[in-house]
Amino acid sequence: MITQFKNAAYLVSVGAILVMLSSSLNADLSSLAKNDPYPTFTALDPLIDRLLLSPFAVRFRHEHQYRSRKGNFMFSVSPFGQNAVVGKNVKSEKIYRRVPIELGDLTGRWGLVPLLFGDTPACFPDIEIYSPTLGEALGKLMQAGEIALNTNNEDPAAVDPNQRCGYLSFPLKYRKRGLRASCSIDLCAGFGLNIEGGVASITQYTRDLPDPFCGRGVCDPMGTGSPVLDYQWIDLTQYDAGPNELPEFSTVGGRDPCFDIIGITSTILVDFFSRPFACIAKEIGLNIDSYCGISSEELRFNLYWTHPYEYYRDSYEWAHVAIIPYFMGSVSISPGKIKNEHKAFEPYFANNGHTAIGGSAGLYLDFADTLQVGAECSYTHFFGRHYTDLRVPNSKYQTTVFPYFTNAHIKPGGNIFFALRVLAYHFCDALSIYVQYNMVDHKADTICLNHPDPAYYPNQLERVSAWTNKSFNAAAVYDILPNFGVGFLWQAPVRQRNSYKSTTLMFTAYAFF
Repeated sequence: MITQFKNAAYLVSVGAILVMLSSSLNADLSSLAKNDPYPTFTALDPLIDRLLLSPFAVRFRHEHQYRSRKGNFMFSVSPFGQNAVVGKNVKSEKIYRRVPIELGDLTGRWGLVPLLFGDTPACFPDIEIYSPTLGEALGKLMQAGEIALNTNNEDPAAVDPNQRCGYLSFPLKYRKRGLRASCSIDLCAGFGLNIEGGVASITQYTRDLPDPFCGRGVCDPMGTGSPVLDYQWIDLTQYDAGPNELPEFSTVGGRDPCFDIIGITSTILVDFFSRPFACIAKEIGLNIDSYCGISSEELRFNLYWTHPYEYYRDSYEWAHVAIIPYFMGSVSISPGKIKNEHKAFEPYFANNGHTAIGGSAGLYLDFADTLQVGAECSYTHFFGRHYTDLRVPNSKYQTTVFPYFTNAHIKPGGNIFFALRVLAYHFCDALSIYVQYNMVDHKADTICLNHPDPAYYPNQLERVSAWTNKSFNAAAVYDILPNFGVGFLWQAPVRQRNSYKSTTLMFTAYAFF
């Protein structure tokens, strides 16, 4: 009884130390891409794959098959696939005002009437010349007396707080397929070098939806009868939520909800804004085509140190345990494609051209005969860079779609990462499994215009640039031979804020040399 009590007290005390230390430490870098915030480069446990390069696995685990391992180099290659069809907005909502949040609407639905608002930036013509379709819409509203612009060229009463009247929604499908590689080299005294990289293809396209919720837009600005663009979106002006519809959007008695809410008839909103939106997009230079591209991702260089400290190896009273601290410094470059700011549905490849550095650390408790548990965290710092033709709102009422653009410098906010992990190493013959909870929190970006213009509102972009993503990794690894094995990893979404609900599947083959 006394022995059991000592063991319990020992575990509690060590666990408390683990939690206290891990909360002040910095794990692998996270990404700037909210479609893939915590990219995994291998199904192997990030710590164990490096520990196995040392004699520790032999001495600690008493496993005969590892006595023949003489190599100090590990290499893995991992094909993977990632999908997403939904996400959550900046308020962590998946439904707003009875309408589902789509991937194209994470920072807000596409407001059309506010495209008429605000002062015209320098170097751009008036809206009637810049976009004849918007100019025609403005003329119609003025003629009908359904809009009254104030001294800031805005009419707050014409903006629907429900983001329904005069708004569009773009339901998207996101697909990412690629190949990633990771190699680790044992140097000396617990130090090692790890290099990771990959290449991927991404497609993002509008989902097909059944009528009557679809608005099909055809741009035929010259009236030739030969459409040059053909797109699909959800016209929220005509959206019907069915039995769960909000009372203010009831059409009983022939009432027009949009006229009651913003003073503009649904007919004008449909005929002059949502139906010809393909023309509007073309006139303001916004490409709303489906996206398909292939590019390299990040290239990471990680210098790490880890060393196990064993306790009670030959004790009959205490559990044989090792406490394993782990530190890593990282540099990440993104040599691949940089997002074209005029392509609405092009997602980020890795860090979108931003170089990053970071510090990672963790503390693990490894019981020789059972489990390994640990916690880790990291901070990723992104360096700023110049953006050409960044689309910036010229009214505080604009969301997601902006008519004008300018050059700017963006300094992304940092990423804070935290993880909890449980590993069962060789719990069944040569099979190991681990599960890990991940949280990535991206802070708000800082945006500075190269040529300040009071017409622009860059703070509106900064306000919706922060995001959070929580996920869960589950992996199984099987050592086919002492120096070769395979693994499978599943990364499942848990919770999001202004990010994709992405699911990742990965297969890994690895070898020691």
